[in-house]
Amino acid sequence: MFGSPSVRAAAVSALLVVALGTNARAQLSLRPRQGRFWVTAGGAIAAAALLDESARTFWLDRHSSFASSLADAGNFAGTGRNIIAGLAVTYLVARVTQHRRAADAVLRISAGNAVSHVIVGVLKPVVGRHRPDSTNDA
Repeated sequence: MFGSPSVRAAAVSALLVVALGTNARAQLSLRPRQGRFWVTAGGAIAAAALLDESARTFWLDRHSSFASSLADAGNFAGTGRNIIAGLAVTYLVARVTQHRRAADAVLRISAGNAVSHVIVGVLKPVVGRHRPDSTNDA
């Protein structure tokens, strides 16, 4: 389990946050507090879940080579090591340019990333479901 990519990414994320000396304060309250925001956000999430398969099928039937290239670039940028590297570079640039609030925000994002990797690392073996591959066969 400790050799899984999720656990390694979590460890690197956690070390990054600790090494950078996190002294950022956590947000202690949920914002915005208006019910309209939460209803709209919940509706958007529900709609995305309900339309997921039909939207996927629609776009797979109409994809182009440019769209495939764009998707490949997004998949590459979204890998754990690239996200961690991006967070580290962003933090360093923010600190060097004396943008303290931005650097603190990057630390909070890094901490959230580390927590999510730990949760995924624990839940994946428990749930035991693999992601579908390109043939949509889990």
